Amino acid sequence: MIRHIIQSNGPRSDRGTKRSSGLLYPALAGLLVISSPLLAQSADTPSDAATIQPGDSRFDTPEFEDYQAVYTSSSSKTGGFTLQARKSGDGKKLAMIDIIPMTNYVIVAQRQIDLASHRAEFGSGPFFAWGQEFVVSSSDGTNYSWTRSPIGGGASKQMQGPIANGGYVSEMFSPTLASLMPMPVGAKFQMPEAYPRKGETVSSEFDQYEVLSKETLSLPSGLGCECWKIEKKTWNGMIEHIWVAREAPFVFRRIRDVGGQREFQSDLLAFNQLSL
Repeated sequence: MIRHIIQSNGPRSDRGTKRSSGLLYPALAGLLVISSPLLAQSADTPSDAATIQPGDSRFDTPEFEDYQAVYTSSSSKTGGFTLQARKSGDGKKLAMIDIIPMTNYVIVAQRQIDLASHRAEFGSGPFFAWGQEFVVSSSDGTNYSWTRSPIGGGASKQMQGPIANGGYVSEMFSPTLASLMPMPVGAKFQMPEAYPRKGETVSSEFDQYEVLSKETLSLPSGLGCECWKIEKKTWNGMIEHIWVAREAPFVFRRIRDVGGQREFQSDLLAFNQLSL
């Protein structure tokens, strides 16, 4: 249970985090935001890891009201970014909007998740895999369609094709991981996410997850939870640690690129329910 709700609290700078070089993170949380195309090979899948694809029967989405959460961010000029989550379609879809104030502009990115299957169905926002572009993406689980528009101007490019694994998820600061809990400590599973590929295509690749512990998390903001600490190894080799609870806003802490040159931490600063 959340022990302290902050209705209004301005974000502050990250503690002990490093500024990301060449990244706007999480500028487009439903997609992978990187500075160059991915060349790495996927990590070996543990033999005891469960394969979870969009639509898996193990997804059990908790009940929740629309909410707003503020997290620390080393990319933002204020030291924080805002996430708004609102349900639509008779509560069957979740629209998540990331608002990140930068030095000379404000990033606004959107993604839509189907709350039954947890498939990422739609996304829009800046995406730098192939250059500085704004990307509008969609997937029905069988095919994908991405429209790329250069931020500095120029002709748009549409990319379409088949997609494997029933599509892909968008678990970053979303209810997706919470929907799979509880799992015992030591449990391993894999889920697909979207990755840009050489040849300017998109593929669905499996990231690896392991439940490291169940613990009580107390944050500097005064917020806290009883949560699962989950390790994620992305298809391109990055390690992330995520503290997840089965109550909104679901992700209370996230450390990206653990032990790497781009390591930085996002902690929950504030949380409140949204009215219509």
